Amino acid sequence: MPLIPVNAALGVVGLLEAEKLARRRGYRWRVRVSVSACLLLLVGTAWQLPAMARQYSLNVAEINRMHVALGRWVAENTPPGAVLALNDIGAITYISERPVVDLAGLITPEVVPLLHSPNRDALLADFLVEQNVDYAVIFPGWFPGLVARDDLLTEVQRVTLGHRTIAGGETMAVYRVHR
Repeated sequence: MPLIPVNAALGVVGLLEAEKLARRRGYRWRVRVSVSACLLLLVGTAWQLPAMARQYSLNVAEINRMHVALGRWVAENTPPGAVLALNDIGAITYISERPVVDLAGLITPEVVPLLHSPNRDALLADFLVEQNVDYAVIFPGWFPGLVARDDLLTEVQRVTLGHRTIAGGETMAVYRVHR
């Protein structure tokens, strides 16, 4: 979202360059089309900038209330070498400075086949143990069968948002993993 104005400016530059090329080749009608397209692009972007800025600020505030807060909690309440299993690796990984297992598969691709399995939660439970995970920081709604495993997980912290704009769930919780 923050790059939309930059993309609009690049679009205008590209259209102006296309106009120069069209002029050199003698295509006068294309010049009018490119100038009109530039104006539409600029007006359309400018018209939406206040709404985009509001949305961006809501998104940032939400990430701060949930992900940054949980990242700080993990940094302050877990041992420095504690392995985390996360389904959203961004801010929590950065702030906590803990080793992570990515339950979405972006940086832990071996989890992807497990996510597509009919017995996903049982396989993920085994995977957490195999990977020596100490804490899982996840959206409980994404893994209901996994969080129901009292023998494996104990909730120790949670953040629930009243209004959600960008987070993958209303609640994100930290669970201690019993191996």
